[in-house]
Amino acid sequence: MMDFVRQWTVFVCITVLICVVLSFLTPNGNMGRFYRMIISVFIFISFLYPFTQADISFKPVQIKEYNTNSIYDDYVESQISALLNSNSVIGADILCTSSINRNNEIVLEDVVVAVSDEYDVKDVDALIFDNLGIRARVVHIGQ
Repeated sequence: MMDFVRQWTVFVCITVLICVVLSFLTPNGNMGRFYRMIISVFIFISFLYPFTQADISFKPVQIKEYNTNSIYDDYVESQISALLNSNSVIGADILCTSSINRNNEIVLEDVVVAVSDEYDVKDVDALIFDNLGIRARVVHIGQ
């Protein structure tokens, strides 16, 4: 792309220089105005001509697709993570799975929270349920 821009710039500069020299050689009067108009059209065409010869190809931008339930999964995971961190449960791994039912409602299918062996599974489960109302499946990491 930069090579194209450089070549286009050089082409336009050379064209303008040639047109300036030709405009000094044009006679005065009506004929001179006609020649200057032709030179102006030539300059305008020189601006556009390289674009007809260019092979400009752009790479498509990859856009990450989000569906509604994956956004909801991320939201639930962040809520649980914030709750656990505020209650000194560090290093938990959270995985939420949701789906959309026939009524176009998001249904939380499964929530798995993996904690290290130093935390009691029942205490973490009770903490999540009491504060967020989510029944999570709490396991130790590696189970």
